[in-house]
Amino acid sequence: MSGCPLCWRHWTTKTPPMASSPACIDAPRRCSAMPRRIRKCIVFFSPSYLHRRNRLSLKKPRGMRSGSFWQWSATSNMPWRKVCFRTPRHCSPPHFRERSITILLCSCLGISSSTDMPHKMWCIDSFMESGIPENSRVPSARRDGMKKSVKRVLIVGSGTIGTQVAALFALRGFDTVVYDASKERLERVSKDIAGMYEELIAGGHIDSALAISGLNRLHIADDIAEAAAGVDLVSESVPEDLGIKRQVFGRLNEVCDPGVVFTTNTSDLVPSMLADATGRPELFAAFHFHAPLRGGDVVDVMGHAGASPEVLELLRELAESLGQTPIVLKTERPGYIFNNLLNALTRAALELVVDDVASPETVDMAWKRIMHMPVGPFGILDMVGLDTAQRIAMLGATQQHDAGLKRIADYLSQYVEQGKLGVQSGRGFYEYS
Repeated sequence: MSGCPLCWRHWTTKTPPMASSPACIDAPRRCSAMPRRIRKCIVFFSPSYLHRRNRLSLKKPRGMRSGSFWQWSATSNMPWRKVCFRTPRHCSPPHFRERSITILLCSCLGISSSTDMPHKMWCIDSFMESGIPENSRVPSARRDGMKKSVKRVLIVGSGTIGTQVAALFALRGFDTVVYDASKERLERVSKDIAGMYEELIAGGHIDSALAISGLNRLHIADDIAEAAAGVDLVSESVPEDLGIKRQVFGRLNEVCDPGVVFTTNTSDLVPSMLADATGRPELFAAFHFHAPLRGGDVVDVMGHAGASPEVLELLRELAESLGQTPIVLKTERPGYIFNNLLNALTRAALELVVDDVASPETVDMAWKRIMHMPVGPFGILDMVGLDTAQRIAMLGATQQHDAGLKRIADYLSQYVEQGKLGVQSGRGFYEYS
């Protein structure tokens, strides 16, 4: 029985059948078996091999299950080449799907035009008509319009962490735009980043030429539409307030190109709380930094149920290009890994102070001396930002109906009301020059 060379079903022939041969009359129906198996592998047979051999019989060993065929054939000497063994999860929209499949198969079969090897081109057309299941996609094909690389980034929010994130991107060679609704904060961004670079130069981590090039890549914008022009990725670092973040992402969706990847630097929210507000849930994930210019060389990557695997892979690669270690979480969890551990420490420290057991300085001294650490829990809170810590405590108190967290939030509010926000304001539990 003759058959189509794009089908994996067993067949025997002396030469590849032509488009006009009876063997190809039923090819669309037999080719329809291929889309289901393209999720595992796309294979094709070498025409030269078929011409050299008088007879080829491609059959599974007796008793072998269909699912084991690929495993068997991958280790055999059959005349086919592996194109991809990835297991995709999603299917691109039809117009992109058809184009990408045609390009992929034409490339594999060495077809440059519709007149070149007409039978193979006819098989491709038949295959296209049979369609692809909606739960599969072309291996390695990216989502429609998604940015394939990141060259220009937009940092929304110029607080403590947002400023450090901007400084890191610029230092690592990315064109970096910083936007903040507060013009007062924007005026301090360049000066703050220059100060961070000076510390790195003094510590021998970078030279002055690298610092200057980083500052040259830094752009400040007070108009969000202007800031979003030409960017490939957005990193949001606005206050830890669900309503504010959703509003910001709604506005960003209006001014950014459709393929721009959105990320949030949230500490205690999860991406699913914000995904629908972005207008592009498949291109959205959490990309959370830990004081990157002050020793925190870890980035948390956390998706959600609707996030594209390609986006998570892009963020993992981006973290590595920034000199950071990506920590990819399997599922959503408020606080990621480190923050869950840190929250337990800082809550215990704050409870000791709120209950009037000891002062912040005493608590930090005990921790630093015993654990041989350079900074204590209250020094860490200053770096995080007391306004951020207060909002997180209030959020936890509201969601969990936790009276202890409510007392901590009220205690931190006293510092926030006095403008003592920690490192970013020059004074918190400690003073900073």
